[in-house]
Amino acid sequence: KEKEEEEDDVEDEDEDEDEDEEHDVVEIPENWKELSLHDREKKIIQRAAALMSWGLLLIIGFSDPMVDVMFEMGSRMNIKSFYVAFVLAPIASNASEVMSAYMYGSRKTVLGTTTACETLVGAAIMNNTFVLSVFLMVVVAKGLKWEYTSETISILIIEAIMFFYTQKQSQRMLDAVCIVSLYPLAMGLVAFLENVVGLN
Repeated sequence: KEKEEEEDDVEDEDEDEDEDEEHDVVEIPENWKELSLHDREKKIIQRAAALMSWGLLLIIGFSDPMVDVMFEMGSRMNIKSFYVAFVLAPIASNASEVMSAYMYGSRKTVLGTTTACETLVGAAIMNNTFVLSVFLMVVVAKGLKWEYTSETISILIIEAIMFFYTQKQSQRMLDAVCIVSLYPLAMGLVAFLENVVGLN
């Protein structure tokens, strides 16, 4: 009886793996299917390069005006521009990662959910470490006045909390609620450090 149960478990795992593989089949355009593997890879590289170039042009064209708009919104509402950017900028800059994670997560498979979580963690690491280091280099190179102590402390604390969650083998709904609550918590922590503690 135990052997039968083990065989059933193995069969269930195989079925789950088969479902993951079916969901993760990459769809290619009809006119590419008859191409050789080498020509198909060449087409994929060309298309990826074209899309990345187009995205780069969009970033160059819209990033500076978007910063100006956020600064003006903060000035008109008598709100520090950081808080406006903290709410609006991630929606614009991380929209692709959010949509990608949603598409993977909507498959409701182990592989899809894992990929969705890895996508979001990767975006967070890119934003909070690499981009922050670039910002620090700009501050040093241009000799800018440092006025971001509270924001940096908030980022580091949230990263430390997220490190704990990324070490967990499984995620529950309560974990999701706690992770989402880190977003307003980070903004509240910045306000506390600036207005109560007195950091710049």
